[in-house]
Amino acid sequence: MSPRPRKELTSTDFAGMFATHLRALLEKRRMTAESFHEAVRSEGLDVAAITVRKWISGDRLPRADDLVAIGTALGLKDYRFVLPARK
Repeated sequence: MSPRPRKELTSTDFAGMFATHLRALLEKRRMTAESFHEAVRSEGLDVAAITVRKWISGDRLPRADDLVAIGTALGLKDYRFVLPARK
């Protein structure tokens, strides 16, 4: 059984831009949604796997106070690199 194709994010809204950026960060680190979820939980962020998948798909944004744990889980020097660049 092959995985479902990813939903294309063509939106210019912030949730879409965040998801596109987060996907690029995960691909660069060769992390799956599951391994990212485990990494975020190991940083003390108690979120469900479905929540992490919603961040990646652009259906939901993380809370602002969760960005530090997300940045640390991704190995970023500054949590602000989790956010997409402004255009």
